[in-house]
Amino acid sequence: MFTGLIEELGIVKSFERNSAGALLSVECKKILDDVRLGASVAINGACHTVVAFSSNSITVQTSNETLNVSNFGSLKKEDKVNLERAM
Repeated sequence: MFTGLIEELGIVKSFERNSAGALLSVECKKILDDVRLGASVAINGACHTVVAFSSNSITVQTSNETLNVSNFGSLKKEDKVNLERAM
């Protein structure tokens, strides 16, 4: 469940398509405070699961369905995205 309040703007570091959809890495700060593998993060309003993270970014797997029904298919490096942690 999410609050609907955007916590920060992230910057797309990479967007790499794969057979399951795409791996999306986003540079961020605030939401890293309590991030862990498997955490839920809303990116532009769509829920994603963190599959990797570093000291300045998160990486999520975006499904083919999400790419087909949202604007995620047109994301590119340096695009800004809205980020929100789960409650």
